[in-house]
Amino acid sequence: LSRDEQNEARHMRARRLSLRIRIIILLSAALFIVVAVTVGICFALYQHLNAHDQESGVLTFDRNANTAWSAKSSLMRELPQRR
Repeated sequence: LSRDEQNEARHMRARRLSLRIRIIILLSAALFIVVAVTVGICFALYQHLNAHDQESGVLTFDRNANTAWSAKSSLMRELPQRR
């Protein structure tokens, strides 16, 4: 082979190698995204399935107890007016 043909063959091998490397990088990035999404879904399901106590959202407090909430309630003589 002539020198030009050898150089062209070397360039073709380098291009094929760089294309393979780019494909590997893209596939690994796609795999990372798939794994991250899967982990997120699994964690959300774990949190949802292990949330066994339901909160009522109602606050109750003893007016005779010495807490900040009971002190606030004893200071309120009238209900605040809604606007």
